[in-house]
Amino acid sequence: MKLITIISICLFFTLFVSTYTRRRVHRRTSAPNTFYDSYTGWNQADGGTGSIYYLDRQNANCSSGAMSYFQLLRSGNNIRYYLSCLKSSAISDSATEKYTGFNATSGKKCVNYLDRHNVVCPNGSVISGFKLERNPSNTSQIRYRYYCKPAQTVCCNSFHSSKQDMGDKSIWYLDRQHIGMNDSKTHAMQQFRLRTSYNPDQMWYDYTMCKLMDLDAVQAVKTVEATLQASTAAAQAAAQELASAKAAKKQLEQQLQNLQSQITQTTQAVEAAQAKSDAANQKVSQDTVNLTAAKASPGLTC
Repeated sequence: MKLITIISICLFFTLFVSTYTRRRVHRRTSAPNTFYDSYTGWNQADGGTGSIYYLDRQNANCSSGAMSYFQLLRSGNNIRYYLSCLKSSAISDSATEKYTGFNATSGKKCVNYLDRHNVVCPNGSVISGFKLERNPSNTSQIRYRYYCKPAQTVCCNSFHSSKQDMGDKSIWYLDRQHIGMNDSKTHAMQQFRLRTSYNPDQMWYDYTMCKLMDLDAVQAVKTVEATLQASTAAAQAAAQELASAKAAKKQLEQQLQNLQSQITQTTQAVEAAQAKSDAANQKVSQDTVNLTAAKASPGLTC
Protein backbone atom coordinates (compact mmCIF):
# COMPACT_ATOMS: atom_id res chain seq x y z
CA MET A 1 0.00 0.00 0.00
CA LYS A 2 2.85 2.38 0.85
CA LEU A 3 4.54 1.60 -2.51
CA ILE A 4 1.35 2.31 -4.46
CA THR A 5 0.96 5.63 -2.66
CA ILE A 6 4.54 6.69 -3.48
CA ILE A 7 4.20 5.75 -7.17
CA SER A 8 0.91 7.65 -7.38
CA ILE A 9 2.53 10.76 -5.89
CA CYS A 10 5.43 10.55 -8.35
CA LEU A 11 3.08 10.19 -11.34
CA PHE A 12 0.99 13.13 -10.15
CA PHE A 13 4.12 15.26 -9.70
CA THR A 14 5.40 14.37 -13.18
CA LEU A 15 2.05 15.16 -14.85
CA PHE A 16 1.77 18.44 -12.94
CA VAL A 17 5.26 19.60 -13.88
CA SER A 18 4.80 18.53 -17.52
CA THR A 19 1.56 20.49 -17.79
CA TYR A 20 3.13 23.52 -16.13
CA THR A 21 6.15 23.27 -18.45
CA ARG A 22 4.00 23.10 -21.59
CA ARG A 23 2.31 26.26 -20.49
CA ARG A 24 5.64 27.94 -19.73
CA VAL A 25 7.41 26.89 -22.95
CA HIS A 26 5.34 29.27 -25.06
CA ARG A 27 5.43 32.16 -22.60
CA ARG A 28 7.88 34.81 -23.80
CA THR A 29 10.28 36.10 -21.17
CA SER A 30 12.45 38.32 -23.40
CA ALA A 31 11.41 41.10 -25.75
CA PRO A 32 10.48 39.85 -29.25
CA ASN A 33 12.91 40.48 -32.09
CA THR A 34 12.03 43.52 -34.21
CA PHE A 35 13.46 45.23 -37.28
CA TYR A 36 13.53 48.88 -38.24
CA ASP A 37 14.79 51.00 -41.14
CA SER A 38 17.78 53.31 -40.89
CA TYR A 39 19.03 55.81 -43.47
CA THR A 40 22.12 57.94 -43.80
CA GLY A 41 21.68 61.49 -45.05
CA TRP A 42 21.63 62.37 -48.73
CA ASN A 43 25.01 63.63 -49.97
CA GLN A 44 26.24 64.63 -53.39
CA ALA A 45 28.80 62.36 -55.01
CA ASP A 46 31.45 64.70 -56.48
CA GLY A 47 29.15 66.72 -58.68
CA GLY A 48 27.76 63.65 -60.36
CA THR A 49 31.00 61.87 -61.22
CA GLY A 50 30.29 59.04 -58.76
CA SER A 51 33.66 59.20 -57.03
CA ILE A 52 34.40 56.38 -54.60
CA TYR A 53 35.81 58.91 -52.15
CA TYR A 54 32.38 60.37 -51.52
CA LEU A 55 31.31 57.23 -49.76
CA ASP A 56 33.17 58.63 -46.75
CA ARG A 57 30.20 60.99 -46.17
CA GLN A 58 28.02 57.98 -45.38
CA ASN A 59 28.05 56.71 -41.79
CA ALA A 60 25.90 53.59 -42.04
CA ASN A 61 24.92 52.56 -38.53
CA CYS A 62 22.22 50.76 -36.56
CA SER A 63 21.87 52.71 -33.33
CA SER A 64 20.32 49.67 -31.66
CA GLY A 65 20.89 46.04 -32.57
CA ALA A 66 22.79 45.10 -35.73
CA MET A 67 22.57 45.16 -39.52
CA SER A 68 20.69 42.53 -41.48
CA TYR A 69 20.70 44.31 -44.86
CA PHE A 70 22.09 47.38 -46.64
CA GLN A 71 21.87 49.03 -50.05
CA LEU A 72 23.29 52.19 -51.57
CA LEU A 73 20.46 54.40 -52.86
CA ARG A 74 20.74 57.07 -55.57
CA SER A 75 18.63 60.12 -56.29
CA GLY A 76 20.09 62.17 -59.11
CA ASN A 77 23.66 62.98 -58.09
CA ASN A 78 22.99 62.20 -54.43
CA ILE A 79 23.54 58.97 -52.54
CA ARG A 80 22.70 57.51 -49.17
CA TYR A 81 22.62 54.10 -47.51
CA TYR A 82 19.48 52.25 -46.50
CA LEU A 83 19.88 49.72 -43.69
CA SER A 84 17.54 47.16 -42.24
CA CYS A 85 18.42 46.81 -38.55
CA LEU A 86 17.57 43.89 -36.29
CA LYS A 87 16.95 44.52 -32.61
CA SER A 88 17.16 41.46 -30.37
CA SER A 89 17.94 40.49 -26.78
CA ALA A 90 20.54 38.14 -28.28
CA ILE A 91 22.61 41.16 -29.44
CA SER A 92 24.68 43.07 -26.90
CA ASP A 93 24.54 46.88 -26.69
CA SER A 94 28.32 47.30 -26.51
CA ALA A 95 30.24 47.64 -29.78
CA THR A 96 33.92 47.17 -30.63
CA GLU A 97 35.50 49.41 -33.27
CA LYS A 98 37.48 47.62 -36.00
CA TYR A 99 39.19 48.55 -39.27
CA THR A 100 40.24 47.03 -42.55
CA GLY A 101 43.74 47.98 -43.67
CA PHE A 102 44.35 51.10 -45.76
CA ASN A 103 44.59 50.15 -49.43
CA ALA A 104 45.30 52.11 -52.58
CA THR A 105 42.77 53.15 -55.22
CA SER A 106 43.33 54.08 -58.86
CA GLY A 107 41.37 57.32 -58.93
CA LYS A 108 37.84 58.56 -58.42
CA LYS A 109 36.04 55.90 -60.46
CA CYS A 110 37.43 52.75 -58.96
CA VAL A 111 34.58 51.11 -57.06
CA ASN A 112 36.22 47.77 -57.87
CA TYR A 113 38.94 48.64 -55.34
CA LEU A 114 36.45 47.99 -52.56
CA ASP A 115 37.18 44.29 -53.13
CA ARG A 116 40.40 44.76 -51.13
CA HIS A 117 38.36 45.25 -47.97
CA ASN A 118 36.80 42.37 -46.08
CA VAL A 119 34.52 43.69 -43.33
CA VAL A 120 34.24 40.79 -40.90
CA CYS A 121 33.42 40.46 -37.21
CA PRO A 122 34.85 37.66 -35.03
CA ASN A 123 32.79 34.58 -34.33
CA GLY A 124 30.02 35.35 -31.88
CA SER A 125 29.60 38.95 -33.04
CA VAL A 126 27.74 40.83 -35.79
CA ILE A 127 28.07 44.14 -37.65
CA SER A 128 26.19 47.17 -36.35
CA GLY A 129 27.63 49.78 -38.70
CA PHE A 130 30.39 50.81 -41.12
CA LYS A 131 31.95 53.87 -42.77
CA LEU A 132 34.49 54.30 -45.55
CA GLU A 133 37.49 56.44 -44.56
CA ARG A 134 40.39 58.05 -46.43
CA ASN A 135 43.94 58.01 -45.16
CA PRO A 136 44.82 61.58 -44.04
CA SER A 137 48.46 60.87 -44.94
CA ASN A 138 47.61 59.50 -48.38
CA THR A 139 44.11 60.42 -49.53
CA SER A 140 44.17 57.92 -52.38
CA GLN A 141 44.04 55.13 -49.80
CA ILE A 142 40.79 53.97 -48.23
CA ARG A 143 39.64 51.62 -45.51
CA TYR A 144 36.46 50.65 -43.68
CA ARG A 145 35.85 51.51 -40.06
CA TYR A 146 33.16 49.22 -38.69
CA TYR A 147 31.60 48.06 -35.44
CA CYS A 148 31.00 44.59 -34.02
CA LYS A 149 28.56 43.68 -31.26
CA PRO A 150 28.63 40.40 -29.32
CA ALA A 151 25.69 38.19 -30.25
CA GLN A 152 24.39 34.78 -29.27
CA THR A 153 24.12 32.91 -32.56
CA VAL A 154 23.05 29.44 -33.64
CA CYS A 155 24.89 29.22 -36.96
CA CYS A 156 26.32 31.36 -39.77
CA ASN A 157 26.07 30.83 -43.54
CA SER A 158 27.59 32.47 -46.60
CA PHE A 159 25.56 34.12 -49.37
CA HIS A 160 26.14 36.06 -52.59
CA SER A 161 24.32 38.92 -54.22
CA SER A 162 23.68 38.69 -57.97
CA LYS A 163 26.42 39.64 -60.40
CA GLN A 164 25.82 43.06 -61.93
CA ASP A 165 27.53 45.25 -64.52
CA MET A 166 30.39 47.34 -63.12
CA GLY A 167 29.87 50.02 -65.77
CA ASP A 168 32.44 52.84 -65.61
CA LYS A 169 33.37 51.76 -62.05
CA SER A 170 31.62 54.73 -60.46
CA ILE A 171 29.73 54.23 -57.20
CA TRP A 172 26.38 54.60 -59.01
CA TYR A 173 26.60 50.95 -59.94
CA LEU A 174 26.55 49.89 -56.30
CA ASP A 175 22.82 50.64 -56.14
CA ARG A 176 22.19 47.38 -57.99
CA GLN A 177 23.52 45.41 -55.06
CA HIS A 178 21.18 44.06 -52.35
CA ILE A 179 23.28 42.79 -49.46
CA GLY A 180 21.78 40.71 -46.66
CA MET A 181 18.24 39.82 -45.59
CA ASN A 182 15.86 42.76 -45.62
CA ASP A 183 13.38 43.06 -42.71
CA SER A 184 14.81 39.98 -41.02
CA LYS A 185 13.83 39.17 -37.44
CA THR A 186 16.19 36.22 -37.18
CA HIS A 187 19.48 36.92 -38.99
CA ALA A 188 22.19 39.56 -38.57
CA MET A 189 25.21 40.24 -40.80
CA GLN A 190 28.66 39.12 -39.70
CA GLN A 191 30.70 39.83 -42.84
CA PHE A 192 30.57 41.46 -46.27
CA ARG A 193 33.01 42.03 -49.12
CA LEU A 194 32.71 43.30 -52.68
CA ARG A 195 33.82 40.82 -55.34
CA THR A 196 34.79 41.59 -58.93
CA SER A 197 35.42 39.81 -62.20
CA TYR A 198 36.52 41.12 -65.59
CA ASN A 199 35.73 40.51 -69.26
CA PRO A 200 32.92 41.20 -68.73
CA ASP A 201 33.37 43.64 -65.85
CA GLN A 202 31.01 42.56 -63.07
CA MET A 203 30.72 42.90 -59.32
CA TRP A 204 28.75 41.33 -56.50
CA TYR A 205 28.94 40.95 -52.72
CA ASP A 206 29.86 37.96 -50.62
CA TYR A 207 28.29 38.21 -47.19
CA THR A 208 27.72 36.08 -44.11
CA MET A 209 24.48 35.99 -42.13
CA CYS A 210 24.19 34.56 -38.63
CA LYS A 211 20.98 33.21 -37.18
CA LEU A 212 20.38 34.62 -33.71
CA MET A 213 19.64 32.33 -30.81
CA ASP A 214 16.05 32.39 -29.55
CA LEU A 215 16.61 33.15 -25.87
CA ASP A 216 13.06 32.08 -24.99
CA ALA A 217 13.73 28.72 -26.62
CA VAL A 218 16.97 28.47 -24.61
CA GLN A 219 15.02 29.19 -21.40
CA ALA A 220 12.37 26.65 -22.42
CA VAL A 221 15.08 24.00 -22.88
CA LYS A 222 16.49 24.80 -19.44
CA THR A 223 13.00 24.56 -17.92
CA VAL A 224 12.35 21.19 -19.56
CA GLU A 225 15.81 19.97 -18.51
CA ALA A 226 15.02 20.95 -14.92
CA THR A 227 11.66 19.20 -15.18
CA LEU A 228 13.31 16.09 -16.61
CA GLN A 229 15.88 16.15 -13.82
CA ALA A 230 13.12 16.39 -11.20
CA SER A 231 11.02 13.62 -12.76
CA THR A 232 14.14 11.45 -13.17
CA ALA A 233 14.97 11.94 -9.49
CA ALA A 234 11.38 11.06 -8.57
CA ALA A 235 11.52 7.95 -10.77
CA GLN A 236 14.84 6.91 -9.19
CA ALA A 237 13.37 7.40 -5.70
CA ALA A 238 10.34 5.32 -6.68
CA ALA A 239 12.63 2.63 -8.12
CA GLN A 240 14.62 2.53 -4.88
CA GLU A 241 11.40 2.32 -2.88
CA LEU A 242 10.21 -0.48 -5.14
CA ALA A 243 13.49 -2.37 -4.70
CA SER A 244 13.24 -1.97 -0.91
CA ALA A 245 9.62 -3.18 -0.93
CA LYS A 246 10.56 -6.21 -3.05
CA ALA A 247 13.41 -7.03 -0.66
CA ALA A 248 11.07 -6.74 2.35
CA LYS A 249 8.49 -8.92 0.60
CA LYS A 250 11.12 -11.53 -0.18
CA GLN A 251 12.29 -11.48 3.43
CA LEU A 252 8.72 -11.92 4.69
CA GLU A 253 8.14 -14.73 2.21
CA GLN A 254 11.27 -16.46 3.53
CA GLN A 255 10.11 -15.96 7.10
CA LEU A 256 6.69 -17.32 6.12
CA GLN A 257 8.31 -20.32 4.50
CA ASN A 258 10.34 -20.94 7.66
CA LEU A 259 7.20 -20.61 9.82
CA GLN A 260 5.31 -23.03 7.57
CA SER A 261 8.15 -25.53 7.98
CA GLN A 262 8.07 -25.04 11.75
CA ILE A 263 4.28 -25.44 11.78
CA THR A 264 4.59 -28.69 9.83
CA GLN A 265 7.20 -30.02 12.23
CA THR A 266 5.19 -28.92 15.25
CA THR A 267 2.03 -30.48 13.79
CA GLN A 268 3.86 -33.77 13.30
CA ALA A 269 5.17 -33.60 16.88
CA VAL A 270 1.62 -32.88 18.16
CA GLU A 271 0.24 -35.81 16.19
CA ALA A 272 2.97 -38.12 17.51
CA ALA A 273 2.35 -36.95 21.07
CA GLN A 274 -1.39 -37.38 20.56
CA ALA A 275 -0.91 -40.95 19.37
CA LYS A 276 1.35 -41.69 22.31
CA SER A 277 -1.17 -40.15 24.72
CA ASP A 278 -4.02 -42.14 23.19
CA ALA A 279 -2.04 -45.36 23.48
CA ALA A 280 -1.20 -44.59 27.12
CA ASN A 281 -4.83 -43.80 27.95
CA GLN A 282 -5.94 -47.02 26.29
CA LYS A 283 -3.41 -48.96 28.35
CA VAL A 284 -4.71 -47.24 31.52
CA SER A 285 -8.26 -48.29 30.64
CA GLN A 286 -7.22 -51.88 29.99
CA ASP A 287 -5.22 -52.04 33.21
CA THR A 288 -8.19 -50.64 35.12
CA VAL A 289 -10.38 -53.42 33.74
CA ASN A 290 -7.76 -56.01 34.64
CA LEU A 291 -7.51 -54.61 38.18
CA THR A 292 -11.25 -54.80 38.68
CA ALA A 293 -11.27 -58.39 37.46
CA ALA A 294 -8.38 -59.29 39.75
CA LYS A 295 -10.12 -57.82 42.77
CA ALA A 296 -13.21 -59.87 41.99
CA SER A 297 -11.33 -63.16 42.32
CA PRO A 298 -13.21 -65.78 44.59
CA GLY A 299 -10.16 -66.09 46.65
CA LEU A 300 -10.47 -62.49 47.71
CA THR A 301 -14.14 -62.43 48.62
CA CYS A 302 -16.38 -64.15 51.30
